[in-house]
Order: sequence, then C-alpha cells, then structure tokens
Amino acid sequence: MEYIAQLCQEFDALCFTDEIYEHILYPREGADIQHISMAQIEGMRDRTVVVNSMSKTYSVTGWRVGYCIAPPEITRRHS
Repeated sequence: MEYIAQLCQEFDALCFTDEIYEHILYPREGADIQHISMAQIEGMRDRTVVVNSMSKTYSVTGWRVGYCIAPPEITRRHS
C-alpha cells in the first residue's frame, strides 16, 4: 500500500479503493489484525476515494446501497 501511495503522490493520481469487506478480518494467532484504509497512509487522505457498501457487512444483501467517501476538493461541484 505504501508503494501505491508513493506512485499516487509521484504522478498526482487519485486512488479509488473498494473497502466493502473492511469489517471481515481473519485473525492469526498472536497477531493484531486490523483494516487499514489507503486514506490513512501519510499523504493519501486528500487523494483517496473510498468506495463502500451496506450490502455485505450490514446484511442487506438484497439491496444495492453504496457510498463513497472523499475529500471535498474531489466531490465539490464546479460550475
């Protein structure tokens, strides 16, 4: 992830991440497993769009309810 973050910063690119399974983790014995979003990596908060859904994690599998989280600079409407 840090390598991808470097590339995004070097080439002034946005990063779109599909984090639909962020709450489904597979712990290993003796390891502290946690989800890390690309937006948490240094320098990526302002260039990451997180795509997520309610369908799998929140058991609304028949519905297609999704959302995106992004900084205002990316989502703001320009006239």
